[in-house]
Amino acid sequence: MSPFTGLIKDGRIGKWCKRGAVLIAIAGTIQILLTLYALWGEYRQIQSNGQTPDLIYLILSGAVQIFTSIMTTVFFALILYAVGVIILANSAAAHSDVTIEKLDGAEATPIEEEEVRILN
Repeated sequence: MSPFTGLIKDGRIGKWCKRGAVLIAIAGTIQILLTLYALWGEYRQIQSNGQTPDLIYLILSGAVQIFTSIMTTVFFALILYAVGVIILANSAAAHSDVTIEKLDGAEATPIEEEEVRILN
């Protein structure tokens, strides 16, 4: 068995994928905040030079940068999180609280089971 297969069966890769998705979301949020701060600084710089800033250009260029960052961050975080969930679901052993016990006494026939379903 390869080491990679062992990591999948233990569920470690799935957990790391989920952690990576959280890290991507945090890094994307920081990137968006820094973009907003840079746009604000550009606006203040233009204003301090005595020029009238072209607000439409600043808003549109800022919106494009911010929405691109948001969509990229959300896409990659969701994909990585989904991969982690799929790996965990397929690698972890099924834990179930359901136990099957044999009934004492006579076994029920299929006809009796059907009659009980109809009566209930």
